Amino acid sequence: MDSLHRELLRSHFSFQQYRFTNGAWLGCREVPGADLSIILLFNAGRAYDPDDLPGLTHLLEHLLLKGTGKRPSSELARLFETMTGRAPFLSTSYELIDFRIRFPSESLRDVLSLLAEILQFRDYSAVDVEEEKQIVARELAGAEETPLARFNRGNRRLIYGSHVYSEPVGGLSEKISEYTAGDVSGWADDVLRGPNLDMIVVGGLPAEEIQAAIGGSLALLPGGEPLRPSRQYEVDIPRIEGGRIMGHYHLPRISRSVEMVFRAPGVMSRDFPVAGFLFSYLDAGNGSRLFRAFREERQLCYNFGISCESPRKWLAEHFSLYAADYPPGMADEVLGILQNEIDALRSGDIDEGRVLLIKNMMLLRFYEDWLERLQDRAFAIANARISGMSIEEYFDCLLNLGCDDLKRFAGSYLDNPLIVEIEAPE
Repeated sequence: MDSLHRELLRSHFSFQQYRFTNGAWLGCREVPGADLSIILLFNAGRAYDPDDLPGLTHLLEHLLLKGTGKRPSSELARLFETMTGRAPFLSTSYELIDFRIRFPSESLRDVLSLLAEILQFRDYSAVDVEEEKQIVARELAGAEETPLARFNRGNRRLIYGSHVYSEPVGGLSEKISEYTAGDVSGWADDVLRGPNLDMIVVGGLPAEEIQAAIGGSLALLPGGEPLRPSRQYEVDIPRIEGGRIMGHYHLPRISRSVEMVFRAPGVMSRDFPVAGFLFSYLDAGNGSRLFRAFREERQLCYNFGISCESPRKWLAEHFSLYAADYPPGMADEVLGILQNEIDALRSGDIDEGRVLLIKNMMLLRFYEDWLERLQDRAFAIANARISGMSIEEYFDCLLNLGCDDLKRFAGSYLDNPLIVEIEAPE
């Protein structure tokens, strides 16, 4: 990276860091504008759930805005709408509870006071817990309880073995029904503490003012030792050993499909930026070799491309090449086309012109996504905090990425795919 690029990145992405006495971490930066964007990341999630209570963190996330000892959830909703104009964004992944909110800078202390109240003076009634348990159970039933979902869940076992990544983030519906208000309240005591909390604040106030405001609110959360992931998170993730599995489904949206599944690095790996680049390189745009093979040279396949499971996992991801809606009896020929693309990568037969085009597009997206929007400036700090890779390092990797990097990546990760074939009954 030349000195001009380094100085540009330093001027745009440097941020101040603080560690409060309760263990909470803060990364913040002043940028021009009238608003602030806050991201609260609690190191919790499915990977941290107690062994006998899978999905408890997801249920806790559902209850965070359900009321406190001082006010009911209806008043909380009204206050957030008054202060921010919108409801907070909340989600749970394997490693995190993610809480995001944007609001005018002058509301900082009021918003922080309300957040501190939610986290410190929570009051989860039995009625609220039962209501949210039913909502979570419906979500799980919709996402995990169909025959196709159960089939895919079995596939995840083949990819991740007995690691927690093989299980749904939200837990199991039959388990969720057993949880009590006491279970959730006790877990909240363990999770909602300073050493489990990373805070990112970006917007139109000096970093010192942000730090002082947090020092009188979220920095007063209890301290102690940070939460540790469960034993199931420490299990080794096996290599994919190949093989071919078949499913038959007579469903309106299923015709015929075949998928080559590979395990790729998670967000904490230095190879993660290469995985993102490879995803774009293989994407079935008009310039891709898959497009030419499936659509230009012959009209063999209507749907094809790349798939990547979400949410991103810290230790390992998986992505796949897939094709669907091809004529009966053509699965092996379709697989051969997909395999040719993998073989080309592994041998170094890579389209240099497409690599340069994709790199230019990704560099443009880098500036658009991480420089222009306030929320994305906050995401940049969050990504650096999670991955351990600074924005400068990420940019440097992207700027210098070439065909040899894709060949190396393919040699390291793109072997022994799990072949997943689905056929509609005749």
